Amino acid sequence: MEIDVYTHTAVAITCLVGCYYWGRYFAKHEILSEVVGTTLEKLEKEGFVRMEIDEDGDKSLVPISEIEIAIINGVEK
Repeated sequence: MEIDVYTHTAVAITCLVGCYYWGRYFAKHEILSEVVGTTLEKLEKEGFVRMEIDEDGDKSLVPISEIEIAIINGVEK
């Protein structure tokens, strides 16, 4: 089976374009994940948010209602 030059060029360019957008898709998600993680760590370090490690080992945000209840219970004692 022989393919002419134009068909070969079209197939090659289609593969290159597909790989380009596939790489951009994965890079975007990786960069976004890194930015969110860094931002949350900085906010926690500076005391703007409180996080705790759950049973899976992942960090999760502590709701403000739990913090308020802990403060109220601490003041009443």
